[in-house]
Amino acid sequence: MSALLPPVRTSGKRALQQNKFRTVVIDDATSRFASLGSFTKTSSSHKGHSLTLLVSGYPNAFLEFFELTEGGASDSQIINDEQLMTLLRSNLASCEDYTREGHLNDAFSSRTHLAKIFREHGAISHAKHHLMKAEAIAMQSNSIRLKIEAWRELGVLFEQEGEMKESVTYFTKQLDDLEGCDLEDRDELLKTAWRDLARTLYIQAKQLGSTDREQALSAICNAERFAVKGDDDQQCTRILLESGSLHESNGLIDKAIDYYNRFLSRFSLLSGTADGEEKARACLGLARCYYSEGDLQRARQYFENLVILCDKTGQAVLATEACTRLGTLIAHLGDFAEADQWFRKAMTLALQLKDIELLSEIQVKAGIAQSHSVLPRVFSHLKGGTKEDLLSLLDWSFSRAPLP
Repeated sequence: MSALLPPVRTSGKRALQQNKFRTVVIDDATSRFASLGSFTKTSSSHKGHSLTLLVSGYPNAFLEFFELTEGGASDSQIINDEQLMTLLRSNLASCEDYTREGHLNDAFSSRTHLAKIFREHGAISHAKHHLMKAEAIAMQSNSIRLKIEAWRELGVLFEQEGEMKESVTYFTKQLDDLEGCDLEDRDELLKTAWRDLARTLYIQAKQLGSTDREQALSAICNAERFAVKGDDDQQCTRILLESGSLHESNGLIDKAIDYYNRFLSRFSLLSGTADGEEKARACLGLARCYYSEGDLQRARQYFENLVILCDKTGQAVLATEACTRLGTLIAHLGDFAEADQWFRKAMTLALQLKDIELLSEIQVKAGIAQSHSVLPRVFSHLKGGTKEDLLSLLDWSFSRAPLP
């Protein structure tokens, strides 16, 4: 490969100063060479690549190659791939040539190409490094298209890594430049940018839901706004469900009911791509909301519909929760016999799931309901105060047989 590189281009007098532990390259063209560190721990292959770049007149590429393969961004599995290291060396040399000669579009393409290759190999730190360099080139070129491409690539990469705050930042930069530009394909690019932001804000809202509810609500509201602009029905529907859940957890019950109902209305229009679990979650959310508002009959209706839906779609976990909540609700209404039937069904489902902790929780709730069913009769016997009443209570305390 060294034969394919341009001849040596010296930028100043170079000298080598050696001591017992390190070899320091001193170049009057750049003081950064003095902080490279030791070559004693560097593999002979990496030494060869680094020194080839140096003696061929690529001081910046030499420095960057060394830092990437021996510094904080290194990845032992990747840097031991000789083919990848040769590709890295070649592209770094090309980038330096392109930058030196003012061919910034070509330098940008080399950087994004490197980012793509390393991303495919799972070397995310390398991919981020090259995309950051691509962003710097785009800023230097002042090309709106290059900046938009760099920011979108960075947004996607951070999204894949779960770093949603950074992802949203880059997608927002992309959108800001797009809204003020006059590119021929601006409308299509805008739609993509809106969908990118809607998607990442939705994920961010889910991440924040248990730690920062206020920020989560802000994120989901913005996600809905961008999803509407992006004209993506499936994305809008998914956001409505999450918005219902977040508003419910924040005690904003009226808004939660509105979002859940809007989700169900849209859901019916998406039969080809609809997710039965999402519909079940919306029904469960509505049942919880109506229960918290004291509308027990409507809550009961949604719980019963949810059980039917879960039975059809095989969603045992949600069915277990629905049956348990139905048992509690119906016991509250005073029908303890029917409540017991729902608790028994919930316990059967928990056994099928082999979830002993859940089974114990249901048993406790069923026991509470049973105690409530007995209390009126206990109070009646205590109020009667006759010998027969007291003997009945004594027998019951030992046998737990139904009180007359």
